[in-house]
Amino acid sequence: MGQKRKVLIIFHLCFALSYLCWLGLQPFVRQVTATKAASLLLDSVIHDARFDKLPDAERTQLLAGQKDIQQGTLLPLVTSYRFVGPGIAWAFLSIVLCFFLLFHIEGARHAVWLLPALVILYMFSLNREWNLKGERLFPEEAYLLEQYIECDTPLKKKPEQLTVAWERYLINAWTKEKPSDDLVTRAEQLDEGIFRFNVERAHWVIERRGEDATVAHLLFHPPFILVVAYFIWNIVFAWRVRRSEARLRGSARVTA
Repeated sequence: MGQKRKVLIIFHLCFALSYLCWLGLQPFVRQVTATKAASLLLDSVIHDARFDKLPDAERTQLLAGQKDIQQGTLLPLVTSYRFVGPGIAWAFLSIVLCFFLLFHIEGARHAVWLLPALVILYMFSLNREWNLKGERLFPEEAYLLEQYIECDTPLKKKPEQLTVAWERYLINAWTKEKPSDDLVTRAEQLDEGIFRFNVERAHWVIERRGEDATVAHLLFHPPFILVVAYFIWNIVFAWRVRRSEARLRGSARVTA
């Protein structure tokens, strides 16, 4: 076997093992992240000057929840991690095929073309919507744009529209007030809306032990551009393996 072919196969094997390690760390990292986020959320609520104005029972519950999280006796229940089927299949098939190629097992050079096909299936899985715990606390983008952005709003970029809609939602839904035209008053309304919204999120963590939606979205998938790079690599890998295998067989026939 050529040295370049061995290096190529070993590189691909390293990619597959790295991906498996990345998958294995997901549940642990998400639990640590969710716990840290819950602790920071409770700290921000408890150290706010408005915390003293909350009812006694509510303050007692939040303080007890903060203590339990800090002591590790209460952990947010993270969303059940869903290992994506095509990703798992790609990793295990890559490992098996790499060993088959290294030991010249018949059929491996044909099966290697299954790898880019699995990456394509993985790409399609990236568009799936996951039902996440805690998601109900955060309104959908479509709802925000529909309810809080008027047709004559002079904002063309979607991120700007979402920012304005989110601020209007926090003021309207959580302070029960209409956003003021005065910038100072509007800033005070927004600050109050954020505080009340965070209090509700803190209750979600303590009472229902739900994972916050902002945490739940963190680690499901690698970036799309990285998946595209993997697809290109798998195409190159399959082509190079098939080509080198054909050369080896051609050399063998000439020698014979």
